[in-house]
Amino acid sequence: HSMARHFAEAPLNANMPVIKAMLGIWYSEFFNTRSFAVVPYSQSLDQLPDYLQQLSMESLGKCVTKAGEPTPTNTGAVIWGTPGTNGQHSYFQLLHQGTTVVPVDFIAIANSNASIGAEQHDLLLSNCRAQSLALMEGKKNPEEPHRESPGNRPSNTWLLNELSPFALGSLLALFEHEVYVQSIIWDINAFDQWGVELGKTLAKSMQGALTDPAQQQNLDASSRGLIKQIKSWNKQEQT
Repeated sequence: HSMARHFAEAPLNANMPVIKAMLGIWYSEFFNTRSFAVVPYSQSLDQLPDYLQQLSMESLGKCVTKAGEPTPTNTGAVIWGTPGTNGQHSYFQLLHQGTTVVPVDFIAIANSNASIGAEQHDLLLSNCRAQSLALMEGKKNPEEPHRESPGNRPSNTWLLNELSPFALGSLLALFEHEVYVQSIIWDINAFDQWGVELGKTLAKSMQGALTDPAQQQNLDASSRGLIKQIKSWNKQEQT
């Protein structure tokens, strides 16, 4: 409710969902960014990137406007991520030195209610800030170019006082209102999912073809070839 009131009442230049939505469009349109990472520094939020992935990609993954015309610009992007303690030992290499710019949403919790000690929690907060700082500042090293990080890589850091229902609800509402704003600007319907429905419809016909050879005749050559191989291996397992 608090974030919804903020979204409805705050001026545009101080409205967090609006500013976040416009930043996403800015990077998408002017930097051709097609991927955004969500990196919580809390194992309790390990499934948050998956939720935000569905929220954004299912709502904004559209190529026609509400009027049925092709969208004149890029729309939704790929949303992905993991807890930072895992990610900083793998894909963070690409975030820091890769040729693709990926904006990052870092999420940190000031006061942990998890069963970890104060020292370990401080280590999480330190790593979160260090990764954001490294993306921003980079590091020059003319003598050893392979060690150089360009910096100027965009990120937000969302700091929660604690992981409470109020704080988590406000955070989710922030991302939900961001998606709504972008759908309005792009003039797309954020509430349909006809691409998902197409896959479900085709799955039913594919299931029938797996058991009825007659139905395979209506399939494309690739699908027929895959079914043929599946049937061949099934026979081998049964013998």
